[in-house]
Amino acid sequence: MSLMRSLAAGISGMKGFQTKMDVIGNNIANVNTAGFKASQVNFAELVSQSLTKPDARFGSAPSLYNQVGLGSRVSSISRDFTQGAITSTNVKTDLAIQGNGFFMVNDGTQNYITRAGNFKFNADGNLVTDAGLYVRGFNANADGTVINGGSAEDIRVNFGDIYAPQKTSLVNLAGNLNSNTSVSQVLASSNAFTDGSNALAVGTQDLATMNQTNVALVDGDTIDITGTDNAGNAIAASFTYGAANDGTTLDDLISVINTAFAGEATATLQDGKIVVKSDKLGDSSLSIGLAMGAGATGDINFSTLNVSVEGATNSTLISNTVYDTQGEAHTLLTTFTQTDFNKWTIEASFLNGESVSAVNGVNGTTTMDIEFDDEGRLITPSNGSFSVEFDPGNGAESMNFDVEISDPVVGAITQFDGAASANFVKQDGYAQGDLTDFYIDATGLIVGTYSNGRSKNLAQMGVATVANQNALVHTGNGLFSVNTQAGDLIIGSAKNLPDTTISSGFLESSNVDLAQEFTEMIVAQRAYQSAARVITTSDQLLNEITQLKR
Repeated sequence: MSLMRSLAAGISGMKGFQTKMDVIGNNIANVNTAGFKASQVNFAELVSQSLTKPDARFGSAPSLYNQVGLGSRVSSISRDFTQGAITSTNVKTDLAIQGNGFFMVNDGTQNYITRAGNFKFNADGNLVTDAGLYVRGFNANADGTVINGGSAEDIRVNFGDIYAPQKTSLVNLAGNLNSNTSVSQVLASSNAFTDGSNALAVGTQDLATMNQTNVALVDGDTIDITGTDNAGNAIAASFTYGAANDGTTLDDLISVINTAFAGEATATLQDGKIVVKSDKLGDSSLSIGLAMGAGATGDINFSTLNVSVEGATNSTLISNTVYDTQGEAHTLLTTFTQTDFNKWTIEASFLNGESVSAVNGVNGTTTMDIEFDDEGRLITPSNGSFSVEFDPGNGAESMNFDVEISDPVVGAITQFDGAASANFVKQDGYAQGDLTDFYIDATGLIVGTYSNGRSKNLAQMGVATVANQNALVHTGNGLFSVNTQAGDLIIGSAKNLPDTTISSGFLESSNVDLAQEFTEMIVAQRAYQSAARVITTSDQLLNEITQLKR
């Protein structure tokens, strides 16, 4: 009976829309499930029944098949694998994939894939899911090298790991040495030469007309110049007054002083005072005296030249830590002493008295000399480095390391008239380190940080892909199993997939769109009601038919 077709169609509609409501309810229930992917129901028409066939007697008539449908069915329930929103959790082991791929986990017998990245480390150091499944990837070897492309393995971190020490082989030193670190001795007259009430600004004043001249000088009068050089050796000279002799001015007298002390000191006139500065840096026995010579008729009241600046050989001390073969730290002291203009001596020593056996390959010495040009650039040693050899004194082997002081990249030692900034900027040794923390970068590398400031790779998160995501079988807990319809499971890392990164401290939220789900719910409800009305209406028609015999 034809009414049975309408009853069957109505029933098929009700069944289909019941399934749709089941899917909508599951989507809404998982709106807060990390990594959840919403599903949707796809319908297809059931087979149609032909009531008549086209009449072949009338070839020019339209060929119309008189068919009536028998209802609908659920053809498939597909899953929406679009990206869900990324939300912060501030838990380092919570991971979210942005882009393609899945995390791979294993229950001990079978691999699964998931987008839910809420992982934890268990007591054995294995990275696991909340349900205890092992997260898969690639573990690093002892030196931190991760080899991708091999067989995936359970990710495990040894939180008792240590970072082996490394002895220092290279130290870099850079910065400025103040060119005025050491000072020259300076002598100055206690009183200024004057003309009237003013100190002489220039030395062109005739000696006979200064305020300090008690009796005017005449040609042939002499002035005795006595004193000692920087080393304490006696110096004696004489100035003879007169235009035909050594001269008549204060400048002429200073010129004779400079000739007498050539190579030892230089005299100038400053604010009316004779100032004599040693030509050498450091401690000095320099002294100068001026007095009228025997038989001179003129008389000048010369003031005593006293020491106004003590000569001093000063140093710049910098320190740095170096490490021996056992990882023990030793404090290296490097003393830069300015011995002369553009010349310095470097002395190497250790704070705790470790013995320095050689500097720059010379056994039994702890010092070496360096030199700068007149522009403050290092010229000696020509290779821009020197070596230090010492005995750590703790059973470790004797050590030899290089000190680089003219590296074009790291920096060089200079000598300018400015602040002293020389310091150790780099060294390649370190002590033993304990694993203190870790972080996970955007490529999924788990990187350990150690107490010695070093870091190394511990493992690499695996990221799996399949050719046909819609063929994946959902097994609960956000897990999918892989079958032949999904294609081969390929595992690599985020850096091998375009536009794919891993965010640590974040989780991918469910991609359920509540507005869309509620809209679909309304549609399903109305469609279900309409299908029910088809059944009730067909029932009423059947009832009319059964009443015909009455």
